[in-house]
Amino acid sequence: MADTRQNLKRKFEIFAFCLSNSRDIIHKVSDLAEMFNVEPLTIKRDLQTLRFEGIDIHSSPARGVYVQIMPSTEIIQSMMLQYLGICYPHNLYDKATSLLIQKFELSALSLVVSLQHCIDERLIARIKYNSYDDETEERDILPLMIFHSDKSWRILSQDKDSVKQFHIERISSIKITKKKFIRMDEDKFIDLFKYSWKSWISSDKFNVKLLLSPKWKDRYHERSLSIDLKKTEQPDGSIIFEFTVNSLNEVAAWITSRGSGFKVLEPPQLKEMVIQIAKDTINNYK
Repeated sequence: MADTRQNLKRKFEIFAFCLSNSRDIIHKVSDLAEMFNVEPLTIKRDLQTLRFEGIDIHSSPARGVYVQIMPSTEIIQSMMLQYLGICYPHNLYDKATSLLIQKFELSALSLVVSLQHCIDERLIARIKYNSYDDETEERDILPLMIFHSDKSWRILSQDKDSVKQFHIERISSIKITKKKFIRMDEDKFIDLFKYSWKSWISSDKFNVKLLLSPKWKDRYHERSLSIDLKKTEQPDGSIIFEFTVNSLNEVAAWITSRGSGFKVLEPPQLKEMVIQIAKDTINNYK
């Protein structure tokens, strides 16, 4: 397993080094072989594997190893996630994955593969799902994608023109049916994640405006809390954040956890939520 991980890591690094090549730096096959302490033939095999995976990477005596046609940002993102997973296998998704394996043992992989097969083949999956009140119900789901959120692996399922999400660790059994379903447009359900603050997924949109006191300015000034975040610095050193979310409940809990220095300007219902959460918290100590 260690050798396989190292081989995959080297393949990504070769690609990355050559992707960032400037005209003044040439990575020849022999240079890469020396860098990774392998034979030149191993580097050539890595290049062949990358080409097989759709990366237009080549080598020549004059140019060294180079990328002819730059890959899309989607491919770069996918490779980035794989590379970080290889480098830090015990950090990324470790708790969520450990929970699945602890609960299902050898069946954990079978469960995930079965769900992914239904996604790939657009097949309806029949699952037994354990709800929070410990009741088990059998239901058919139209799986769209597996994703990780809030320390848990989840399955996104199509539900007419909307979607639902299920915690994979709560699925006690799965049966792959032969029933096909018409998958909604991918851009439509991917867009549902666009304004997610944490784990909530919906098409709702709420415009939020927060005032951060000067003490929070340095901590959050360079952070991108949302894809459409707008920052406006004030004369007194404070800063106004404006962004869009799909759930006020999640943002309200986050604001309350910050303590002093975070003030809700808009919308009014978010302000009321924050105040109520703070009051409920204080009541715990009365």
